[in-house]
Amino acid sequence: MVVRPSGIWDSRAPFHTFIKINKADSRAYEMNRLCIERVASDLPAARAAGKTLEEFIVPKTDIARRAWKNYSKAQLRRNREGVIQKPAYGHMKHDLIMSNAILKFSTLVRSITLFESYLNCWLLNYLLCKLELGQALTKAEREFARITSPVHGSGTPPNITKILTEPIITNVLGDKGDETEFAGKVGHDKYSLLDHAFFWVHYRNCLVHNGGLCTPRTFNRHKEFWSDCMSEFARDRFEERVPLTLSFELLHRCRFNIYQSVGRLECSLREMSQERRGHPWAPSRFPSSDDAIPPPDAPAMLVEGDHQLSLKWHMDATFRERFQL
Repeated sequence: MVVRPSGIWDSRAPFHTFIKINKADSRAYEMNRLCIERVASDLPAARAAGKTLEEFIVPKTDIARRAWKNYSKAQLRRNREGVIQKPAYGHMKHDLIMSNAILKFSTLVRSITLFESYLNCWLLNYLLCKLELGQALTKAEREFARITSPVHGSGTPPNITKILTEPIITNVLGDKGDETEFAGKVGHDKYSLLDHAFFWVHYRNCLVHNGGLCTPRTFNRHKEFWSDCMSEFARDRFEERVPLTLSFELLHRCRFNIYQSVGRLECSLREMSQERRGHPWAPSRFPSSDDAIPPPDAPAMLVEGDHQLSLKWHMDATFRERFQL
């Protein structure tokens, strides 16, 4: 029986759910970039016109005035008398650069987190697919069902490092010769999408847990990969015990590699389930028309006709109580 904990998407088409969230993240990311670029572009003219920074940047709203007040309090520079200086144009330029860096960092972290959510949802759909086809789960698959179950395990989705070592994931993403629609060019023939996924997870871990420094372990594991696949981004450095940089181009490569991985996994799920899972029209057949518009929301992970015991747990409160007892 497969029981979906609350932390995993209720979706039988996880790629469809992924795309909706990913596009929302893209809109937020690009809008923030546009705002930063707009301010940076207008700043020299405002300064030349004699406007104070406050006059230039603060519209007449309560939220803006409070933000300016907090921004002023957050300054560190003091005058000769020891009083904290008010923000000036030079400070603003420095802080815009810092805002860009934080925006890129936050977007990369969120992209890996979204990938982790997708993988958990995909694996539960894969387990249900096997049960619905009358296939026995392997020991590793039973263990995954157990640890995600709110009855037999903690109900907490496994982290992305563990998921990427699941045999079915390594089988799909570890294939270097796949020519599916989402395979694309991953940078070098000797690397798979799984290699890319592990690189980005370890890159994220260094940014979050190691103060942004590249650890010796991460450097030794990925230095050849970096040279073959990522060194074209000349503004970025990948050196042992040196802060990791993150250009817009490198961030785009991260998000593109994740898109490739989820797309390839979804093709596999659609094929393995005989189209009952892995696309937004499921459990119906994928439409033959190329211009078919997908429904706005992905269908639920469990509907009538799916694995009986898993569906019963999902639909029948009395059955859940008896089972737990």
